[in-house]
Amino acid sequence: MDYFCFEQINSLKEPLAITFDDENFAYQIGRNLLKYRKIADINQQVMAEAFGVSIAQYRKYEKGEDCPKMHSVARWSIITGSPNTLLLSDTDYAQYVSIPEKVWELVPFLCALSHSSDLVFNSLFSLSREIVDVASEQEVFFGDVPDLSNILIDIESNYYVKVAKNMKLIRDCLELSQDSLSELLGISLSAYQQYEKQINSPRISFSFFARSHSILQLNSRWATTGKTEFSKFNLRRNHRISLMLPIINSSSRHQKVSIQEIFKSVSQSLINEQLDSEISKYESLKSN
Repeated sequence: MDYFCFEQINSLKEPLAITFDDENFAYQIGRNLLKYRKIADINQQVMAEAFGVSIAQYRKYEKGEDCPKMHSVARWSIITGSPNTLLLSDTDYAQYVSIPEKVWELVPFLCALSHSSDLVFNSLFSLSREIVDVASEQEVFFGDVPDLSNILIDIESNYYVKVAKNMKLIRDCLELSQDSLSELLGISLSAYQQYEKQINSPRISFSFFARSHSILQLNSRWATTGKTEFSKFNLRRNHRISLMLPIINSSSRHQKVSIQEIFKSVSQSLINEQLDSEISKYESLKSN
């Protein structure tokens, strides 16, 4: 749910006058990455590929020695199906951003939930309901299938252009000067001016995502507006999370383990092959 990829602003609240200390930010991100990796049962190499960095660089993230860049987190979020705000758990920003309910309990389900076809997910949803023996008034939404390779290309090529456009849109909506907004965000004017340039550099730390979304109170629902592949992905993921949460909430520990095993088998037999194919397609398109 990367809010910087929204295509419209519905409304903006008054910015919050709060100050954040990022001294331990990278450390907590690292702890959350390790926690995620253990729950998802994947190794550091898979995580590095999801972030689009070397394994040496990823290990710096997990040790808290460096903070991931915003576009890398967006890429990781798409590939794993995990909301990027999950990484802000237990940080000073957690209370100000939209972290899905019981997000850590959702981790074993997120990849299959986000990437399986409508037909496969409908089967998973039906089996899960049978295991827990709960009725659901909601139905699986059979909508447009997002093109993962196009999303990855867009993140690599246009992510910071979108950040710049949306920061300008936000600033105009709030009727603030660059100087006023940079002061509000606690960054230098020169740094902010770079962020508003519509070029795909500099690559900006994920801490700016956390800081800007907290202070400006950006709305996670904006990530499902529009008709981009990114919006389609977020819309489908949010819909499927809303379907699975009541089942997970109603399940016993034993039932939850059974459902997790079903989703895990799909992730291993279907999703990994699909993701390998999509990432290979992305790498081919990127090199052309």
